[in-house]
Amino acid sequence: MSEAISKGYHHIGCKHIDLDFFPGTTIIEKNEFSEDIQKKNHNKVLGLYKLENEIRNLKYEFDNMKKTKDIPFKIEKKENEIIRYCLKNNLLRNFERQNPYIKYIDKFR
Repeated sequence: MSEAISKGYHHIGCKHIDLDFFPGTTIIEKNEFSEDIQKKNHNKVLGLYKLENEIRNLKYEFDNMKKTKDIPFKIEKKENEIIRYCLKNNLLRNFERQNPYIKYIDKFR
């Protein structure tokens, strides 16, 4: 595996599974993005995950704890913030990840 990593198999934000690499058989394509660009893109995605987590928490709070009048306003405000963030950073919005009852593993797919 260390051979694969040294050749660029794993990178920031990588979703490869270690079982995909076969020494001598697997062809690792040249990465077109520098490590700095990969870090910036990864941080953009992490920012989106943070906003999605905040909206999940607000929706959960609205459904289960407090049905105050200001929570729907906060949810709408957070949704607008996500829309602006996605447009600014050229990201796709995933509505499924904003479900307060989503399985933990599905949050990061």
